[in-house]
Amino acid sequence: MECRYTTRFPWVCNGCAARSSCRLERWSYSANVAQAKADDNACEPRRGIDLTGRELADLDVLITPLMKQGQSLNQIYMAHTDDIPCSLKSLYTHVNKGEVGAGRMHLIDAVARKPRKKKLKKSDRRIPRSSLAGRSWEDYLALNQDVRDGRWEMDTVIGRIGGKCLLTLLHRPTRFQLALILQGCTAAEVVSALGLVASAMGRRGADVMYLLLTDNGGEFFDVNGVEGALGCRLYYCESYSSWQKGAAECNHKYYRRVVPKKTSMDGLDERDCALMMSHVNSTPRECLGGISPIEAIVPIVGQDFLDALGIEAILRDKVVLTPSLLS
Repeated sequence: MECRYTTRFPWVCNGCAARSSCRLERWSYSANVAQAKADDNACEPRRGIDLTGRELADLDVLITPLMKQGQSLNQIYMAHTDDIPCSLKSLYTHVNKGEVGAGRMHLIDAVARKPRKKKLKKSDRRIPRSSLAGRSWEDYLALNQDVRDGRWEMDTVIGRIGGKCLLTLLHRPTRFQLALILQGCTAAEVVSALGLVASAMGRRGADVMYLLLTDNGGEFFDVNGVEGALGCRLYYCESYSSWQKGAAECNHKYYRRVVPKKTSMDGLDERDCALMMSHVNSTPRECLGGISPIEAIVPIVGQDFLDALGIEAILRDKVVLTPSLLS
């Protein structure tokens, strides 16, 4: 006689009303026993035999000469599986730790790979909540449209990691863009550069550069420093949304023709930046009706501002946007 509980789901007698008086073969399920078996099954494949000092010494004698001959650990393991008392993965671990073998430098594939770059923790990149208060993208959108249309967009352009970089400021209505050299991509360098811009603008600075929009880069975390230097109001784009200051991002293509990506900026100085931006801002734009950003910005900031920064108008046929400009 077969029991309908043990020959089909749930396969055990748990829950059977006749369990106490049943004379058939009985099966029961215990959660504690099942969990113990599951834990044991999970640990069993990871239980290895710890190698003794003698075994490590014998293993070293075996693989060191072969590694020096240029053989990979995989090749050695396949040829001497019976003589190696551990798995291939454990063998790699012992070699990487320096316990056996000729050293990591003899692992051909390992030394050929570039070391992994350490990623910043999200907490290291996040703007403090106190800085975002009243300066978020939503707060920016709540402003009057006419106010938003007169904004400046701020960004940085990186050359060599850890070297000099550029701070860029673009006037959205005229597409006029400044590029200021920074010794490093830090908040202190940004504030210092903005102080030079404010000095060049003079009294009219607060009226012209009253609204600044930038991204979440760590170099822009010093809200008080930025707003104090320019007398402006600073707002932040949303994370990973560079399109929200798309005019600045798009305008980068002009001086990337002069300083291509991955090119070190360590050799640049203020005069190089002024020369480069003179040519970039002298390039006529279709969005401005065919005039250049310099022609559009002069009535707003005055010629004195451009003279203070060393920027001058270039004849259209004399504009150069190639690396040869700075050579």
